[in-house]
Amino acid sequence: MNNNELWQAVLADIELQITPANFITWFRNTSISSQKEGDVVVINRGHHMIDTTLFVNKAITITGVAPDDPDTIAETVIDANGYPNWQGIL
Repeated sequence: MNNNELWQAVLADIELQITPANFITWFRNTSISSQKEGDVVVINRGHHMIDTTLFVNKAITITGVAPDDPDTIAETVIDANGYPNWQGIL
């Protein structure tokens, strides 16, 4: 079983334990990611909350699904909710 298959199994278990609304909000579009130098991380449309310190210790690019579309840019938000340890330029 690879990491993706394992995560899908975990998601199936989580989906049975929480409300559908919580699953859709917090887990539906998630995946396991192991990034290496130079990788591109694509963020889907939506309002993504960060409620803890986010560490990025590699040279990666974080972008939205359509970086040239103003509507998509407006609908793609990484919200650190005032947490002082979030640093980044998207």
